[in-house]
Amino acid sequence: MDPKTRSLLPRVRLGRTGLMISVPALGGVGLGPIYGDVTEEAAIKTVHRAIERGINFIDTSPLYGASERRIGTALKTLTEDQRKDIIICTKVGDECPPHSNNGGFNAMSRDGVLCSVNNSLKNLGVSYLDIVLLHDPTMNEVQQFLGKGGGMEGLL
Repeated sequence: MDPKTRSLLPRVRLGRTGLMISVPALGGVGLGPIYGDVTEEAAIKTVHRAIERGINFIDTSPLYGASERRIGTALKTLTEDQRKDIIICTKVGDECPPHSNNGGFNAMSRDGVLCSVNNSLKNLGVSYLDIVLLHDPTMNEVQQFLGKGGGMEGLL
């Protein structure tokens, strides 16, 4: 990655976190076969090109089919130092087999979220996630997620 290229994209602080994310970011939904027949090679090249151009924020979800695995394949070519600059965001809370893997637990439960996160770590081939979002919840699901035995306990 060329540091001069990276500086061409503005970065903004994400909320109250210390994370400085590129504008724009790369959304991973198009890297899986959801919106058309994207090849493995094209998806991986897209991730590499985005990083080369200075994008450091990559969003994905288990729901996006092969997206997590393809992003993970692309990330394997980065050095540990380069990986530290890339902010990976994925999601939990989906009950959409075969894409989501909640281990048979409720997607909003502690155990369901732990299974989902572990599956995402495996798919992405990373040892940590920078951001985990609750994907498209209803208000009832938010209450389950935040309640006793809920997914927030798993994230914490």
